[in-house]
Parts: sequence; C-alpha cells; structure tokens
Amino acid sequence: SRRAFCSSIVWTAPNSEQNALIPEIVATRFQQSDAGDAGLLQDAPSSLKFATRVKIFRELIVQDRVRAKFRPQAGGIDAGHNDIYARAVAEILIRRESVLEDALATILPLGSKARGRMLVKYVNIAGEEEAGIDAGGLFKELLSEVMELGLDPNRGLF
Repeated sequence: SRRAFCSSIVWTAPNSEQNALIPEIVATRFQQSDAGDAGLLQDAPSSLKFATRVKIFRELIVQDRVRAKFRPQAGGIDAGHNDIYARAVAEILIRRESVLEDALATILPLGSKARGRMLVKYVNIAGEEEAGIDAGGLFKELLSEVMELGLDPNRGLF
C-alpha cells in the first residue's frame, strides 16, 4: 500500500461547501464562462468529491434538456410519472438480430434531437413487434446492449 503524502482533506473542499457550489457551477457553465467555481471544476475536478461531480453532471443534463425544450426520457433520473406518456421525438425500431446496426442507423441521424424522449420498440426474428410499453426499461436495455456490442473487442470498433 502507498504511504499518504498528506491528508485527503487537503485536496477536497468541505462537504458543506460542495453542495452550495452546484447551482453556481451549473449557472456559470451555461454562461459560457470559465470564471468562478466552474473554473475550479475544470482545473481541479478532484477537489470536489465524485458524488458532487455526478450531481453537477446530472443537473447540467437536466438544464440542457430544459433549454432545448425536450421532455425527460421515461424512466430517467429526472423523469416523472407522466413522462411515460409524453410524445417521443423519435420512434426507434430495433431488430433483435442487429441491435447495434439498427441503433446506430436510427439514433445517429437524430443529432440534437437525441436529447429528447425516444420510444424504443423491438422487432423479433419473425418480423413482429414485441409486446410492451417503453416506460424506460426498453431504452435502458437498448443502451446496455449497444454498449456491450459496441465495446466488444471482437467487433474491432474500439
């Protein structure tokens, strides 16, 4: 094990101050400025605890979606109960035998609309739509499968 050079509290801001920084960092980020506490996040990210950085990231996503006037993805961290029934910006049909190819062919052309709600429907090998409503679970399944297939070393994409 390593010998500590100094106490870990030397490098991180106090907990009480970290949560107070979140709104200021988010506001500064959307002003396209490096001033203030957002500069701290950029220049010395490890001075904020990982959990605080995750909160900032999630808040930035929410604010970006609000600015673009998109509803949250059903089942997402900022989604409400009624978001399941919100109109989707895109309907994504995915064939079970070609998940990665279909996902890339339908999601990439969406561009900035990919920040909005996407309705995922799977098509089985017989060519029929699978029963079910996308309340977030199908979208999560799609993301998991795309990540697994896309990062598979046998495919040679990365």
